[in-house]
Formats: sequence, C-alpha cells, structure tokens
Amino acid sequence: MKKIGMILAIAVSLYGADNDLYDNSISLNIGYASTSATPTPYSGMNYGLQVNRNLNTSEGTWNIDALQFSLSYANLNTAARDYALRLGSNALWYIENNSDWTPYVKTGIGLQFFSGTGKIDVANHFYGTLGAGLEYQMRGDTSLLGEVTDHLSASGENTVRLATGLKYSFGQSY
Repeated sequence: MKKIGMILAIAVSLYGADNDLYDNSISLNIGYASTSATPTPYSGMNYGLQVNRNLNTSEGTWNIDALQFSLSYANLNTAARDYALRLGSNALWYIENNSDWTPYVKTGIGLQFFSGTGKIDVANHFYGTLGAGLEYQMRGDTSLLGEVTDHLSASGENTVRLATGLKYSFGQSY
C-alpha cells in the first residue's frame, strides 16, 4: 500500500509543465533505426543524447525555438561489432498550444561515421535531417518525448530512426 501511495504522490507532483520554462535541456533516448544502404541494408537498436539551447522567441511564427546538438550510436550488427556514430546539429520549431502535449519539427545537418569488423560497406558521410516529434510535459523541467527522424545522405542512403526518451530542462528560467 505504501508503494502505491508513493507512486500516486510522484505522479501528482509530476503533473503540468511548460516547455519554454528553461534555456537548456538534455535528453536521453533509445530507438530503432533502419536504412536503405546498399549493397547491405541494416537495422538495429540505437541510443542518443541530445543537448538543446532553448531560445526565447515568443514573437513570430517562423522563429527557431531551439538549437540542438545530437549524438547517436547505432548498433548495426552485434556479432560483428558494426556500429554507426552520428554527430549533428538541428534547428527545432515547437508548435505551441495550451496542452501538456507539444509537437515539434526539426531539420539539420550532421556527419556519420561507420566502424566494425562485419560486412557493412558504407563510407563515412554528411547527412541532412528531417524529423518530427511529440513531447509530453510531466512537470516544468521534465518531459517524455517520441520522435521520428529521417537521415538523408548525399550518397543516397536513407535512414529512418524511431526513438523515445526522457528530457530534462535546466538553467535560467524565462
């Protein structure tokens, strides 16, 4: 009974939030990625870290709401120890509304590195990012997020990444 009471107390304390409250945020996520790489398509689990610098842009429809630095690691083939490492930067636009659910879109560029001992035959390359996501604000500094991101490379490789995670905001409050 004590555990149930504690869980309810935590849930009540986490209710309600504002995604513009702080000027910095960090999120950890886990997901699944699939790619059209030739001659060997691959897919696998991936893990990510994203650091946002939130901007106080309350006026104007097309103002960038956040700048994001992202780092992700994709395990492509566990037995062969193949992996991909992506470093990127994105611009985010939040679609403001009066609920705890905040959708967003993002676009950016990055660099992808491949390594391992398996049969992955893909060169390191630059990529462009298009994505969309949804944050659920549990409280002012914590939110759950889910997103889908498409990494498009100049070589024609197309990687779709589905991820879910937890975001924590901190720093100067607006």
